[in-house]
Formats: sequence, structure tokens, C-alpha cells
Amino acid sequence: GANEIARNAAELCGPNGSNLLTFSKEKLGRLVIFHHIEGHAMPGEKVIGIDDHTSGGRNARLFQRMLETEMRLKMTHFLNIVDREQGGRQRLAENGATMRSIFTISELLGLGLAEGHLTQTQFDDLLHYVRTNPIPTQH
Repeated sequence: GANEIARNAAELCGPNGSNLLTFSKEKLGRLVIFHHIEGHAMPGEKVIGIDDHTSGGRNARLFQRMLETEMRLKMTHFLNIVDREQGGRQRLAENGATMRSIFTISELLGLGLAEGHLTQTQFDDLLHYVRTNPIPTQH
């Protein structure tokens, strides 16, 4: 998903961003397995997670836990393109990581309304759904 985004972000960071670790994510039902593809970091280093979107934060939290337990790294920040506003930001904050997003789902819905792709009723219904249906936290 986000490997190309991460690679571009690392290039923008220059020499300090050259320690790029990439992972693939495999889902087997509710089980999520992360496979280390390339890159290295020293135990104790702080890292930034990058993904395309975050909903309830379950996968981001599993990724954070894997980094901490298996690689002894500390994920302090998590970047994504879309925050679906379903609890992920709060879940990561509870575990010591700050989440930053380019867009929230509310902002994207607002753009859809402003550009005439959504009616006011559709916008209201979708926004209501997002705000009343957080993803349950499961550890």
C-alpha cells in the first residue's frame, strides 16, 4: 500500500531519511502479519509509520506493537493520507504515537459537497455515519 509514499517521504528527508524500512501486510481473517522487506534500524531508534489510511487504528497499533516487541523500535509518529475518523488517532495517542494526516474523511466529504459530487443529504448522512460508528477497540 504505502511503500511508494514512504520511499518518497524518505527521499525528501535527505540523508537522515535513508534508513527506510519497508514491510508488506498480509491479512488472514482477523490475523495481520507484517513481513519485513528491506532496510534496517538499530534497537532503540525512533521511527515514523506511514500508511495510506487509518480507520480504527487496529492495524497501525499492531504494526507499532510489532516494531516495539520484535525490532525494539519506538514508533513516535504515524503519517497517513486519510484519517477516516473512526478512533485510530485516539488509539495511537493512547500508545504514545502522534498521528498526522493529509486529509480527514470529513474534509474529503466537504470537498465532494463543494464540488457537487454529493448532495447535502448525502453529505449529512455520510458524516453522521462516520461520527456514530467508531471502529471498536480490540487489543
